[in-house]
Amino acid sequence: MKTSLFIYKSSTGFTKKYIDWILEEVPGIAVQLDYVTREDINNHDLIVYGGGIRAGQISGLKKVLGKIDPRVKPLIVFATGAAPRTENIVRQITEKNFTNRNKPADFFYLESGLNYERMGVFSKMMMNAYRKILAKKKNKSDVENGVNQALLRSYDHCKKENIEPLVLKLKTLL
Repeated sequence: MKTSLFIYKSSTGFTKKYIDWILEEVPGIAVQLDYVTREDINNHDLIVYGGGIRAGQISGLKKVLGKIDPRVKPLIVFATGAAPRTENIVRQITEKNFTNRNKPADFFYLESGLNYERMGVFSKMMMNAYRKILAKKKNKSDVENGVNQALLRSYDHCKKENIEPLVLKLKTLL
């Protein structure tokens, strides 16, 4: 039987929430990115990495790709973020984070939310600056108005059903 290792980085708790839900459906071991070893990676057939989106980048992805070559060992990546899951958002994340050389077997985007209470000082400052820039912009689109309102407070849009496509893919590989 194949084994799976779930590596994750979860600054505000959303990615960890999704990891826990995935592990209810698929057998595997979860390890925080800062504690994963090459031995952990070598001892598993399939690697899944999950991290939050920060300024368009999947947090911790470069570190994971430094340890795993997706051309050698199967790697599935999922990202969590506050933006709604749309084709445009997924395309932007994919273009910003992957090249032909480091492209994972599959990529999934899972909408999560904002958690100001668990966010670091720098992240809070960046969110506040972004909100101020949006507030000053004239002739905002409906989307920009919505984003500006969404940035005002913490919220959680995690839904267990968001993991279904990812879980289905993992079940076919294991």
